[in-house]
Amino acid sequence: MKQLKAIETICKAIIDDKLVDAIFLKGSIAKNTHDEGSNIDLHLLVDRDKMDVVLDKRFEYLETYNNILHHWSSS
Repeated sequence: MKQLKAIETICKAIIDDKLVDAIFLKGSIAKNTHDEGSNIDLHLLVDRDKMDVVLDKRFEYLETYNNILHHWSSS
C-alpha cells in the first residue's frame, strides 16, 4: 500500500534530521485495520527547544514523499 511507502520515506527524512527523539505510528495503520483510503497518524516526541524547528520543517518532511496539494489550518 502507498501509505507504507509514505511512512518509510517521511520517517527516514525525520530520522536523518536528528531533531526528533521518537516517532510513533498511531491509528488504523498501527492497529493493522487500515485500507487504501486510511490516513497516516504519526506522532513525534521532540525536545521543547527543537519544537519550533520541527514545526517549521513538517511540510518539508511530508514533501519528501510527494507534493502537498492542499493545506488547511484552523489557526
